[in-house]
Amino acid sequence: MARSNSLKGNSTRLSDTKINLRKIIEESNTKAIKVALFWLVVLILIATLYHFNVIGTLLLYLISTFFIFMDALFINFWCLFRKLITGSKCCNTCRIHNWGPTLAFSPFVFIPTFWTYSVLLFAFFILTQWEYLHWKHPERFYEITNINLQCQNCIKKCPNCILNKSV
Repeated sequence: MARSNSLKGNSTRLSDTKINLRKIIEESNTKAIKVALFWLVVLILIATLYHFNVIGTLLLYLISTFFIFMDALFINFWCLFRKLITGSKCCNTCRIHNWGPTLAFSPFVFIPTFWTYSVLLFAFFILTQWEYLHWKHPERFYEITNINLQCQNCIKKCPNCILNKSV
């Protein structure tokens, strides 16, 4: 009898976890859409400047280089998206963690060459793979269902983690 009650308790916890996971996924997807819309505004601004010849092709390459630098900065030190939009505690739990190449190389869409479009294709492949895996196996992306993403089990020890603060 005690074993059957124990199994019911596990079943209830599993059901609660699935409900909580669905809620977390919905919130995460909403925040990801906000990031995508923000980036679309950035691209529209770049397109406008490029269309009116305020910036040229060389500056588009420099903008993309700046975005690559910012991606590395965000991962290693302080993330604007995490702070203002996604609210994730670190890169390991961030919904848009692998969006970096697509965001960084997105200005290449205005430079129609084989090489720029090749880079964009690979960046888009990375984004597509990330989003497909998030859709197919969402339990792998959230700490409520993946203990490896919880701070106490983290091997990365990112600088933004609250457990790494010595204060």
